[in-house]
Amino acid sequence: MDFILNNWGELLLGFMLFAKTIVNGTLVLLDFVPGAGGSPTVALDLQTEGSLNITQEEIEVTNKESGGFSAFIGGKRGGSISFTGYFDPADASTGGLEQLVTSFDLSAPGFTDRLVSFTFGTAAAGDGFIIAGDGIIGSLDVSANTEETVTVSGTITMSGTYTMTFA
Repeated sequence: MDFILNNWGELLLGFMLFAKTIVNGTLVLLDFVPGAGGSPTVALDLQTEGSLNITQEEIEVTNKESGGFSAFIGGKRGGSISFTGYFDPADASTGGLEQLVTSFDLSAPGFTDRLVSFTFGTAAAGDGFIIAGDGIIGSLDVSANTEETVTVSGTITMSGTYTMTFA
């Protein structure tokens, strides 16, 4: 609801008469491909939730000239993407649990073996936004409760630079 003043200064309540673009969360998907620097083309199967968290550390630089107030400058930047979806055993060749586990394989040596390339956002930046980069699967959970569907959830922690494109 918007507040509008008419020509006589009277307060009117009304709805906006022009359309605002709001992105439907159903259009926002996590796509990934094992390995760094790839082109993510595999959408996580049956996604139900996705969240993006971008962070920047603060470095305190409070001094005698800051007038008794705290002062900070920006430090390291990073972020993470959390996701949840249903497990589909019939679709193991695409964006299912098998590829996630392969990317998270603890028996494989080295840091770069577990990197994935990701995009998180709408299918095209013109439809909303796209965040793209590389990351490491920081957690992977499979929940199988009695008389409930099996869900897969986890977190990709961004590693290195990422790009952000908006409509």
